[in-house]
Amino acid sequence: METGWRRVSARKSASRFRRSTSRSMEESTSSAWRVTHRLSSRDSRLRFLAADDSGSSSV
Repeated sequence: METGWRRVSARKSASRFRRSTSRSMEESTSSAWRVTHRLSSRDSRLRFLAADDSGSSSV
């Protein structure tokens, strides 16, 4: 009887834990996407400047 109750409580806490982790995962994913998007835009700008510089030097 006690083991069954413990299993039910464990399942409840697991679902609660999963819900909180999924929420934090979504937040971290959105922030990571924002950071990577910012980095990629900056990187593409640098790459564009480098390509422009190499093009002007080759001319």
